[in-house]
Amino acid sequence: GCTNDDSPVNNNDVEKAGREYKTRVRIVIPSVASSRAQDPGTEFDGGTATEAAIKTAKFAFYDMSGAYLGYSVGNFTADNTAGEDANVEKEIEVTIETEKTPSKVVAFINPNATIDAAVQGKSLSDLKSYVVKAGEINLFESTSNNGFFMVNSSYVEGSNIIQETTFPTNALVDITDGEPETWPSTALVEIYVERL
Repeated sequence: GCTNDDSPVNNNDVEKAGREYKTRVRIVIPSVASSRAQDPGTEFDGGTATEAAIKTAKFAFYDMSGAYLGYSVGNFTADNTAGEDANVEKEIEVTIETEKTPSKVVAFINPNATIDAAVQGKSLSDLKSYVVKAGEINLFESTSNNGFFMVNSSYVEGSNIIQETTFPTNALVDITDGEPETWPSTALVEIYVERL
């Protein structure tokens, strides 16, 4: 699969008015207990597999410089939900309408409605600053048993900085004039997520 470390796709110069793009996103939770909120030496409730399940997903798209391009709700297509101490994966189809081909994406898993205003229209740097200032994960955590709120994993112990994922080459398919008869195998981006 493709990871957050893939080489950047520089799509800044690709501008087409009113284009529609589609890709498949494979969301992966490495462990139901992983969290940036965990401080060394403190107890942490990793929760159950049900709480760590991927129930809803929204995505924000950015160009190579981090400028905001759009926001979309994922359409679940297939899932593989393993037991409580194993990886959880779910494949999601995402469609985005934009005038510039997206280069970066941030996934928001199981958010409450507050996430929409926090994300829409904000550049990537503004979003990161906003989340740092907000501080508490409760801001986006669902209160209706919708599962843990999770975002792209940064693999930084104790950090609450959101880490964007860069689209691999050919991961986005232009479907403005219709979908291809055969879906390209390259049209997939893998995003590892964890609790903020």
